[in-house]
Amino acid sequence: MKNKLFALFGAAIFFVCSLSFSVAAEEAYSESATTQTYYSLVSYARMKRGQSPLYVLDNKGNANCNTDTVGEVKNLADGILASKKAKNSVENWINTSLTKNCASGSEWYVIALSQNGKYDFSAYQNALVNYLENNMPGPVQTAQKLALALIATGKRDGVVQNIADRPITNTDSIMAYVYGLHLYNNGIISKTNSADSIKSTLLNMQRSDGGWAIAGQKGDVDVTAMVLQALAPCCNETRIKPAVDRGVAFLSSRQNANGTFSTLGKENCESTVQVITALSDLKIDCNTDARFSKNGNTPLDALKLFRLSGGGFSHLINVNSATATANHKTTTTGAGSSDDTSAPDKSSQTDSKGKDKNNASSSEKELSEGGANSEASQNTENGKTAKITAKTAGENRVKSKKKRIGYKPVVIIICLIVSAGTAFLLRLKKKANLKNMILLFGVLAGSVLFIIFTNFESASEHNKVPLKNNPVGTVTISIRCDNIVGKSDSKNIPKDGCILADTEIQIEKGETVYDVLNYAVKQKAIHMEKKGDNGFVYVSAINNIYEFQFGDMSGWVYHVNGESPFVGCGNYKVKPGDKIEWMYTLDLGVDTGNSFDSLGGGGS
Repeated sequence: MKNKLFALFGAAIFFVCSLSFSVAAEEAYSESATTQTYYSLVSYARMKRGQSPLYVLDNKGNANCNTDTVGEVKNLADGILASKKAKNSVENWINTSLTKNCASGSEWYVIALSQNGKYDFSAYQNALVNYLENNMPGPVQTAQKLALALIATGKRDGVVQNIADRPITNTDSIMAYVYGLHLYNNGIISKTNSADSIKSTLLNMQRSDGGWAIAGQKGDVDVTAMVLQALAPCCNETRIKPAVDRGVAFLSSRQNANGTFSTLGKENCESTVQVITALSDLKIDCNTDARFSKNGNTPLDALKLFRLSGGGFSHLINVNSATATANHKTTTTGAGSSDDTSAPDKSSQTDSKGKDKNNASSSEKELSEGGANSEASQNTENGKTAKITAKTAGENRVKSKKKRIGYKPVVIIICLIVSAGTAFLLRLKKKANLKNMILLFGVLAGSVLFIIFTNFESASEHNKVPLKNNPVGTVTISIRCDNIVGKSDSKNIPKDGCILADTEIQIEKGETVYDVLNYAVKQKAIHMEKKGDNGFVYVSAINNIYEFQFGDMSGWVYHVNGESPFVGCGNYKVKPGDKIEWMYTLDLGVDTGNSFDSLGGGGS
């Protein structure tokens, strides 16, 4: 009996070891990527059945991903529901988690589910109406998205009409026009914004390359896809069809050779699935249309690169998927793409944020992701062509993981040794019974998981100010949050909006905007949180003021010499004399006076 117990314990230790290595090797789960992937699969399924575009929320003849006619889409969609523990009880998921987070991203699941089955959304609807009646979002596009969720639940009057009647002005983001048109496509007639004026504005916003962007002169993949989703129901109108055709051609030209799409030079799941949704809404099958097959790889093929073992999706290519997918052995960023591979990565909310506001597309999130805080929206013109293999990408990611793991393998090994020693002592004392062995394994498993999912460093290490051994000059940095003064009682928001007044910082050759910020906050003992590394860094919080804390368009952005750089803070190299300004935005940088073009925003 005791020998069996020890064999069982040995197997348990092997399991824990395997778990620790698999967690370390796999890319971080992204709620944003998972959400957007789910509704793109629903939109694709609807297209295959000849049904209306995803955002025409008529609730008629709903598509059903759980059929063989959509092939691999079934498995991907089922995997997402399973990861949410909702596959067998979607109703329970709606009434609990989605209802609880009714204004925090769950609207995208609700919209997709309403087009993929018959469910009772009454609890969700009541919660969202109550929220909007007491907490109407400031940015009009945020309110419009929530209105779409209510339409998906069957509500079309009251607060929905009030939101539709809010005027859209030239100071609002392009997304306000996108979501405003979605409301019109669902029969919600605004008293202040005509459908014709919204369409005209969107057409006038199309860039010379055929794409659309939040700002700048070059198109952005995500924004272009989202505009096309809004134009889909009227895509055959005489004045709109040419613009749509140019938009589709733009997306085709931006597809990478492995089937993915990039923003700020990095292949990411959100950009890829936004394109799938847009093409599906336009009745274009991205899996068979020759324009979207690069080296035999389609956008649906590309989804495998981001899929995690648990059924969810990562923002960036998952190491395990990249090395295991045979038909993606070679990827060429730049073939058929003008994305600059020297541009920064963009993590979604690589998602260490547990409060992720789902699906503001990857472009909507640029202020807090990759372009981090760059306010930019997309590509540099005719960027460098870089050829890499999935194997190389995997090796690079594993190397980066090794750098981050640090003390963890040693501590895990110590836990294993202690556990094995404890088990041996229990056997010597003849107390190695089933109860004690299960307890010992439980302690071991809990300890290993705790080690994997936590990071420790001493206060001195965390606050240690880097030495400047070879300074080449100085820059000036400031941190302000004027846009949220008076909007909260939080003590973290200074009354004058100034977190850090103009401060002179020495720099060394090759330092970036992030390096300067990191040095300044350590020197002045100011709280700061970031996500990502290896040149791809975005700042999620400063002075305990977080991204999305004041709406899903809010977060930290930066300017250099009064302009909005086109690259992420971890890639923008500073030079002596630069003036760096970090500011908190409520509307993707529109309210911070963004101006992209003079420093290359939009790729110029």
